[in-house]
Amino acid sequence: MDPISAAILLASGLLMEKLGPRTLRALVRLTGMLLIMMAVQLLMDGVTAYITDLRTG
Repeated sequence: MDPISAAILLASGLLMEKLGPRTLRALVRLTGMLLIMMAVQLLMDGVTAYITDLRTG
């Protein structure tokens, strides 16, 4: 584990207290949206590759 990740994990309790529930809720929504966008992109890449493969034989 790299030191930055370890520091964030160790300080997570303090970060949660400092950020507050509204900010944490916003961060959860933003990361959820990012995850959905990545999933859609992977799906579209797969569909595009499949259609390209069908056309080329």
